Amino acid sequence: MANSKDVVVTGVSTGIGWGTTKVLISKGFRVFGSVRKQADADRLQREFGNVFVALMMDVTDAERLLEPLSFCLQAGHFPTFLQNSHFSRAVPSPAV
Repeated sequence: MANSKDVVVTGVSTGIGWGTTKVLISKGFRVFGSVRKQADADRLQREFGNVFVALMMDVTDAERLLEPLSFCLQAGHFPTFLQNSHFSRAVPSPAV
């Protein structure tokens, strides 16, 4: 069930993205976090539990980027998108 405390964070495997995810979860948010490797998705799922949803994507692949974002939209709405990963590229939003 989606709620106003759903957040998408890119690049959550390590570093700032991981730390941001940990803080957000401690504040009661559910985090949809992007990872590129299944091993990272599995590790983070074990670490954060059911308040973390792994999104398998590489933000440098615009076509593949829309797939997990569509998954989030089907789950409901999310008011916040944190672009943590170092790559930025404009892509059409399926929500618009």
